[in-house]
Amino acid sequence: MDSRDIVREAIRFQKPPKLPVNTPSMGVSDIAGLPLKPPASFHLKQQGEDGWGCIWKNAELPNVGQIVGHPLLDLSRLDSHPLADYIDDRRYVDVEPFLETAWRNGKYDS
Repeated sequence: MDSRDIVREAIRFQKPPKLPVNTPSMGVSDIAGLPLKPPASFHLKQQGEDGWGCIWKNAELPNVGQIVGHPLLDLSRLDSHPLADYIDDRRYVDVEPFLETAWRNGKYDS
């Protein structure tokens, strides 16, 4: 049973032989995260900003961080807050070859 099967069984509550893990900083992962590019409409305003306007501070490990700034300090600004653009096809130019490699390596793609 490869990583893909383990994740699939876990999602379906079919009692896989182990829990799927995603700890790439320790060299262990049952999934393959997609290599998405920022949309053309995204312009970084400050270091650590994501497409939703949240500001992240990374810890010592490359895949560990914490939000230290949030664009919605109160819900009254929700209607005017810009959303991340997931329709922009330029975000996905590297996805297809990445998925082919992940599939060959038995990874579940997220």
